[in-house]
Amino acid sequence: MIIKYLRLADFRNYQRREFEFSPEISLITGPNAAGKTNILEAIYLLATGDSWRTEAAKDMVRFGTEAAHIIGNIDDNGGGVGLHLTLTGGTVNGKRSVAALYKVDEVSRRRADFVGRLKAVLFEPESLEIVIGDPSFRRRFLDEALSQTDREYARSLQSYAKALRIRNKLLDAIRDGHAKEETLEFWERTLVKHGGLIQDQRQKLIQWMNSFQSLRASPSDGRSVAISGVPRNDGLILRYLPNVINQDRLDHYRDREILAGHTFVGPQRDEIIIATNNQQLAASQKSLAAFGSRGEQRMAVLQLKLLEAKWIETQTGETPVLLLDDIFSELDSEHEKMVGELVAGRQTIMTATEIHQGHYPKAKVIELE
Repeated sequence: MIIKYLRLADFRNYQRREFEFSPEISLITGPNAAGKTNILEAIYLLATGDSWRTEAAKDMVRFGTEAAHIIGNIDDNGGGVGLHLTLTGGTVNGKRSVAALYKVDEVSRRRADFVGRLKAVLFEPESLEIVIGDPSFRRRFLDEALSQTDREYARSLQSYAKALRIRNKLLDAIRDGHAKEETLEFWERTLVKHGGLIQDQRQKLIQWMNSFQSLRASPSDGRSVAISGVPRNDGLILRYLPNVINQDRLDHYRDREILAGHTFVGPQRDEIIIATNNQQLAASQKSLAAFGSRGEQRMAVLQLKLLEAKWIETQTGETPVLLLDDIFSELDSEHEKMVGELVAGRQTIMTATEIHQGHYPKAKVIELE
């Protein structure tokens, strides 16, 4: 799978701009604030429906305009597909509008039927937050991989998020005497249904990651080597700690939730611990965030991104586009070798303030001013 063409209109700093990409490596260079990251953000939006930089669509609409357009043409196993995402600030031509509109080959689609048409894996400096940041970064890492490979999961995420927002509002209303507890029943059934599916699929993905990277070939000299594109590592382990959602737990916490005005249980409060087996995770639960060196943490992120790419490939039979945002300033030679493993055999679009063609002499260079 590759993205061949991208057109931006009133997106971020771009009034009108078109880009064509190499099926192998494209290198976007230019000074700070030239809009390099905005290009990767646009591609990422076509793949996942979300930005890793903001949750508000209006933040991505060029100042003084009402709507931004991101149009991409992808080659999907030999067939061309057109993707068109429209972002608005909430009003268009004086009328209220939804924040995002999705089209595939100019036919309107639901978000869940748009996400995953283009597969992409993003690696950027803040990807380190997957290891060292709060649990929301680890949950998003899982959600991005699963949403691009499972439309039912993408739909459940949307349905769960909607039900959670409404239930939290109802909890406030019940506390203030403006609603009755019976109004929670429908939304709680929705939470239990979709929350259970979300947690089941997250658990399966983590089990796959743990089992996949534990596979090793054992040559005659006894060395541990990588197979199937997974780099040699020190036994990276992920442990899933779901905040289980069911009706009994919702009933148990309801009084306290009404007082607080928000929901205490469910996948929005899941945690994922990332560690290495030499830390005896099962006994100590020591994570790389607390006990790992900066080098170990960076290595873990690279391993996780490679596993994400391999997951997408095994589930869909398609190779995701790799998006690298200004990462070479952060990496030493060992980590750069791992980036080389990520890049191998995948369309890669990367940004840098300076041309690093010494690493990739055949890269197509897109220079911004």
